[in-house]
Amino acid sequence: MSGRYPEIVYTEEGMREGMQIEDANISIDATVALLDAFARRNTNRTQMQEMAVWPKVIAQAREQGATEGGISTNASFGSNFLGDFPVDAVMKFLEKEHELWDAAGIKVTAASVGDPMGWCHPIKIEEIFGRVKAQWPDITHFGAHLHNSRGMALPSMYAAIKTLGPDDTLRVEGTIGGMGGCPYCGNGQATGMAATEDVMHMLEGMGIETGVNLDKLIECVWMCEEILGRHLWGHVSRTGPRPTSVKTLYDMNAPFVETLQQATHFKRGPEVYEGAIYPWKEPIASPYRERVEQGLPPFEVDGDWPWNEAFFPKPS
Repeated sequence: MSGRYPEIVYTEEGMREGMQIEDANISIDATVALLDAFARRNTNRTQMQEMAVWPKVIAQAREQGATEGGISTNASFGSNFLGDFPVDAVMKFLEKEHELWDAAGIKVTAASVGDPMGWCHPIKIEEIFGRVKAQWPDITHFGAHLHNSRGMALPSMYAAIKTLGPDDTLRVEGTIGGMGGCPYCGNGQATGMAATEDVMHMLEGMGIETGVNLDKLIECVWMCEEILGRHLWGHVSRTGPRPTSVKTLYDMNAPFVETLQQATHFKRGPEVYEGAIYPWKEPIASPYRERVEQGLPPFEVDGDWPWNEAFFPKPS
């Protein structure tokens, strides 16, 4: 992993209960949903009942010898039932939780935000995590549980990664194909999560080693789609990863590729578009492709190609 980025821990969706003690030293969170209506719909508890548990969580942490704790909010960005939530409100809830840990003499080292409603946005992630880091330097463990109802989960993950530093840890969550949802938010299956294959593709493009076989992961997505009998929400599973080697480049003489099934040629081969339309008047060739197939770059920004070729326009 590049030293420019935080340590990234990726898990399949399954948001941990903030009230549970997971380790004797860390990951004991006081948490609350900013949206009282969601708390009632999701857990049959009011927001007030969630907050009433905070002192019990902290007392339990002290009894078990915990030396570090965490602060957390859920439905952090906004609500389909109330509208947008300002970052100031998120920070206020986190401050109140932090005060209780301080009073107990337990250092806060973790902070996380949840977003069941799909209201996450890169700008808000930047501001929340940026303000947390500025206000509480001891917090180096961050978490982001982001639903993808409105397509903002992946860019919000990217914003979180760019906001944090190499001494931080970031835990993010997603699902294969982006499947899943939240029946309490009003969007059902459309709520979804960031698709695991899309997240891995983004991380690898950033130079972050994931250790994940993307080809096998795409097979898993396709298997899930067969089981469910419908297409899932990911993108890389439909188009394949960016073809970055000569072996994986698309055939320039491929026909019109129109359907999702035909698009799987990146993995299944040309037989999936057999019988499609070939409108080309003659076979397609390109000197740029010839260069790439010879192991050369398509452009020489500081060299001669194609700037000094006869076909390139010259000043008169």
